Amino acid sequence: MSLDITALTAVLKVQYTQKKVNTLSYTNNPLWAMLPKRTDFVGINKVVALRNANPQGRAYDFTSGLTNVSPSVYNKFTVTRAKDYAFGRVFGEAIEASAKDAGSLLAGLKAEIDGAMYTATRSLAKDLYGNGGGSRGQISAGSNVGTPTITLADTSQIVNFEPGMKLRVSATDGTSGSQRAGTVTVTAVDRVAGTITASGNWTAGIAAAAVTTTSSRTATSRPFPRPSRASLAGSRRRLRAPRSSSVSTAPAIRFASVASGTRPEAAGRSRRSSSRRQPSWFVKAASRPTCS
Repeated sequence: MSLDITALTAVLKVQYTQKKVNTLSYTNNPLWAMLPKRTDFVGINKVVALRNANPQGRAYDFTSGLTNVSPSVYNKFTVTRAKDYAFGRVFGEAIEASAKDAGSLLAGLKAEIDGAMYTATRSLAKDLYGNGGGSRGQISAGSNVGTPTITLADTSQIVNFEPGMKLRVSATDGTSGSQRAGTVTVTAVDRVAGTITASGNWTAGIAAAAVTTTSSRTATSRPFPRPSRASLAGSRRRLRAPRSSSVSTAPAIRFASVASGTRPEAAGRSRRSSSRRQPSWFVKAASRPTCS
């Protein structure tokens, strides 16, 4: 009888040829990185005044230029405080077991702290593109919420989701309305197909997710206080021209990641109304809250 691999199992070694663990997530946040940050925000709020239009009295002849005279346009906005938390938890035994290269490919404590900082940064970076409502994405009209997997209406918004997120839903994008009871936990994200898979059927975790309505994505009220950024990043977001007041007010379907007891993240762009029947829910992550 010959010695086989089964008999050698107890003495065979597990080989790790890599020198580090690769992070399969979005490591760069270009816009957030480019914007200057202010760390001297004191007091209850800060009013920022700006001129967003210069005098337009000009022409190729004197008379026309004088006729076209218009004054500068000045505006202001108020920056208030908002909270956004990210947490990491490590057992003491895990810290000790992973403290040296001989025992682990990475230091458990440092990896968790870095990961929590990454999660917080991604939340802030996403806020720059949101509308203050906390929405992360919209369920497509063809999705079956009676199954674990749904598809996003805008598959490019798949970048806003990661495994482990706890999601909630609402009939609006968070600028109005309220969240529905219950949550689902993300177990898989297909970034090519734009699909999100939960730990169970969506309707099992969130019964109200089964409701449908004929609507389009619109701006509505958020279930948490609207955040205002104390950083210049938030200020830059407010320098844009005001949105048209003709935005549709029909209900819509979106996702958002929200931390328990904290504000949701904002996301999504307003869309023209549609006559398609869609699940009228936005999903909010119950583990941290983001904007478009």
